[in-house]
Amino acid sequence: WPCFVVDNPIYETIPSASYPTQLGKLIPSWLITNAGISGYSSINWFDNQYSLYDFSTKDVFILELGYNGGLNPAEENTVGTTAYAYKQIVSGARSQNSSLKIFLVLSSNNINSDSWVDLLESLSSSYDCQILDLRNRKFLNLSSEEFHGTYQGVMDYVHFNKRGYNAKASFIYKEIVGLL
Repeated sequence: WPCFVVDNPIYETIPSASYPTQLGKLIPSWLITNAGISGYSSINWFDNQYSLYDFSTKDVFILELGYNGGLNPAEENTVGTTAYAYKQIVSGARSQNSSLKIFLVLSSNNINSDSWVDLLESLSSSYDCQILDLRNRKFLNLSSEEFHGTYQGVMDYVHFNKRGYNAKASFIYKEIVGLL
């Protein structure tokens, strides 16, 4: 249950602070599985975790991968790339469950996630997914410094502080409730 919290002096994985844990508090009737692994790229997750999950038994799948290794839309069909592995995760989940609600997360850090838009839109169209654009400021600005912390004097806009993971869970809750 990874959740890398950056909130000086904290710079560590704290499972209880993860946004899936916080989302579970907002939707207590759901059985939420946090399948994230800190530091994994989509290739690592596909190779080491994907086969552990049976998507035929799931109702909702929220996928957020890309910071580690990036996602280059031009490599969607190139075996061995992070974009290809990401596509394999999405297509595999869809092939297991045609009614699965799949949400592809466009992370709040604009610098990294801007290049992912084309890939997520392509997969959304091909595999009947929804995009959760965390850059959208409809509810709040997840890129705000109030939701991120510093470590050794450097602001970390990739990871959140505890307040940021709560805000992220709230944002995702509000988005998916309107789409289910």
